[in-house]
Amino acid sequence: MNIYRWGKDCDTTVLLEEFEQVLEAYYDLFDQCAEYPDWQRKIRKEMGAVVSFVAKQVEESQHYEMINKSAAYRRYDGEKQLFFK
Repeated sequence: MNIYRWGKDCDTTVLLEEFEQVLEAYYDLFDQCAEYPDWQRKIRKEMGAVVSFVAKQVEESQHYEMINKSAAYRRYDGEKQLFFK
């Protein structure tokens, strides 16, 4: 994204959908490893920072919209303290 250019892919609604897809993919992988706590810890350690960075990009004005719309974002919002130690 460049401050001097605008493209349809930089539109907030498009980006919010992509953020939601990233969160859903992360939690799907995390949940698949429910029987393997070592893998869950590795996933959280390796991917958690990226997922957290993506989720933090949602502006405060859109935070509640995402919580109401997205189960994955709502889950992240409830667990975000795990990513900041």
